[in-house]
Amino acid sequence: MARTVVFDFDGVIHSYSSGWKGADCIPDPPVPGIEKALAKLHQEYEIAIVSSRCSTQAGVDAINHWLYKNGLAQYVDKVCKEKPPAIVYIDDRAICFDGHPETLLKKIQNFQPWYKKPTLTPPNGCVSRLRELDELYTKLHAVTGFTVEQLLEMFAAGYTLEKHDYSKSFEEMASLLEYEKEHANAYYEECGQWEAENTQLKEKLEALKQDRDFADEYELSE
Repeated sequence: MARTVVFDFDGVIHSYSSGWKGADCIPDPPVPGIEKALAKLHQEYEIAIVSSRCSTQAGVDAINHWLYKNGLAQYVDKVCKEKPPAIVYIDDRAICFDGHPETLLKKIQNFQPWYKKPTLTPPNGCVSRLRELDELYTKLHAVTGFTVEQLLEMFAAGYTLEKHDYSKSFEEMASLLEYEKEHANAYYEECGQWEAENTQLKEKLEALKQDRDFADEYELSE
């Protein structure tokens, strides 16, 4: 016998944000994420839907049409009015009995379905503060090359951060530039000497060529 999970329809699968409009009127979209949940559960369980809408055939047809239209029919094995035997029942208006009847009255008086509970919002300034922290973490990583977690581990191991001595860096840079300048001047002087020597050598080669040409012409004339 297949293990069955029973779902209530309105407020669990159908978002029910417009409230009750009639058994055969289902105007709202699915609850966000319910398709993925049904698809995963259907791999291991039989899925049944129970709803008061099923008191009429028009309501049953409306649920089946809505499931098909929203791509959920493939995950639902049956739609029924009465709850079948199941390993668990999922309902937006249910209270899980914990074995303490004395607490039921208070739970019932304080009960609200999930879609009517107030939405929690961050305190004023919380979002901007989180953005500031995120920017700070990004700057720390850019400057140090380490993430916040890595820095905390380093501090715990006894490491410390020291302010960089930029004056020393400037002195080293100035010294390096002066060194490069001296060597560049020497290089340019050496290049000038090479150019002069090349010019002299070229003139000598031209003279030798002229002498050779003259000698060849003289031999031919004899």
